[in-house]
Amino acid sequence: MLKNNLLVGDIPPNPKSSLKVEVCHLSLSKKILKRITCLVLAVFTSSAITACGSTANNNSKETSSGNNTLTVSVMTKDMYLDTAVKLFEEQHPGVTIDVKEYTSNPLPASDGKNTSIRVGEKPEDVEKYVSAMNTQLMSGNGTDIMLLSPLPYENYIDKNMLVNLSDMIQSDESFDMGKYYANILDAMKYNGNLYGLPLSVNLNVLEANKALLDKYNIDIDDSKWSWEDFEQAAQEIVENSKKDGAQGMYALSGMDGSTIMSSLVSESYDKFVDKNEKAAGFDSREFVALLNMAKSMIDSGYVNTDTSQGKITDLAARGNTVFSAGGIRNYMDMMMAKQTYSDGVEFLNYPGEGAGLSFTTNTLYGISNNSSNKELAWEFLKFLASDEMMSQNSLVGLPVNKTASEKSAQNAVEMSKKVSSSNGNAKIMMNMNGQSINLNKPITEEDVKVIQELLTDAEKYTNADQKVLSIIREETAAFFAGQKTAEDTAKTIQDRVNTYINE
Repeated sequence: MLKNNLLVGDIPPNPKSSLKVEVCHLSLSKKILKRITCLVLAVFTSSAITACGSTANNNSKETSSGNNTLTVSVMTKDMYLDTAVKLFEEQHPGVTIDVKEYTSNPLPASDGKNTSIRVGEKPEDVEKYVSAMNTQLMSGNGTDIMLLSPLPYENYIDKNMLVNLSDMIQSDESFDMGKYYANILDAMKYNGNLYGLPLSVNLNVLEANKALLDKYNIDIDDSKWSWEDFEQAAQEIVENSKKDGAQGMYALSGMDGSTIMSSLVSESYDKFVDKNEKAAGFDSREFVALLNMAKSMIDSGYVNTDTSQGKITDLAARGNTVFSAGGIRNYMDMMMAKQTYSDGVEFLNYPGEGAGLSFTTNTLYGISNNSSNKELAWEFLKFLASDEMMSQNSLVGLPVNKTASEKSAQNAVEMSKKVSSSNGNAKIMMNMNGQSINLNKPITEEDVKVIQELLTDAEKYTNADQKVLSIIREETAAFFAGQKTAEDTAKTIQDRVNTYINE
């Protein structure tokens, strides 16, 4: 809801802390690696969130007699789920939905003026959630519906603990697959079937400074390029910019060695961990080469390892960063990218991935095979992904529902136009540790088409185990400090990961 006010948001220094967003006085943030942006942007559009609960479905059917209580397990209950619960209970008299949270810091309820959104979960809370779900499922108990995104849910599928949603969809004529991005749902299938229903996705892209690529005649075919090509392009641009008198040019910024490696593995997780065979491949020549490449780029000064937000923002704003590892979490991210790369931005597949874009999701829900209310649970899952719910403004991420995706795109276009044409009366600003950047480049229909094309090209679901990524960060620290060789580091990671995934 825009009222020609100055819209300024403050980002707490701890990226894992909650984020407060004022609905009328819009708060917006950006971490250049794009891990924060999506969560804030999702809450503002042209209509008030508090109106969500006013919708009623006069054609809703009464639920059959019996146990009409559904339980849902999540890390943190967000506004989207909270709204869905209220609307579903209104439309299904007699049904109660009990949401169980596994967090040490639950979000406060929205008062219609202020909305808090979790930027990240504490590692100990993630472990608590995973442990609780494992225990419940193994004991034959547990909730009817659970958030699968943080879980190693393939293990549950192998043990027949999750409902095959493909069977539910096939037998339900009311569920129209044509409303959804089929490429995304197909990419999420395990052994040919769908066991989790995603509500939204985040597109994994490597942002490139198009002006620098054009200036130094760097032509990238991202359907074929490798990490060696990436390193060569980065080296060529950085070295040539120095000859031209430019100072402080970096291929990447805001990432230390361990962060680079966990990011690289996250984007190519299936290359290093075979979930079906429960085998790791971190002792491979490819992984050792990645370790050496990352260290070489840091030692050569091509990566700025200063992780302070002020430094990251400053480098990007001055055009001194060639590539940014990040992603597209919503349509307003295009506005961020256009502001950061004022002379043009190009979205690329990560090196080594080949054709087809990878994506992640934080809104993946599944049904437990232990549930005695599978049909009712399926009705609620369908409702979460319905046109009615997807039209709400509180969904974080790019909707998998095509109608909702189109609406979200148009809302973003209209919002950016209002801000850009307000003669300074309305502003969207990033406020990162006291440093603000005014966002004023409107999103065009062409920008929308770019993102929608990327959505249709999303064919690879990246579901990296957070524990594995934690092991990589821990074990590579000594390597980047010069205390271990790449080969010894790779062997240690291989042993630890193999032990973990076979527990």
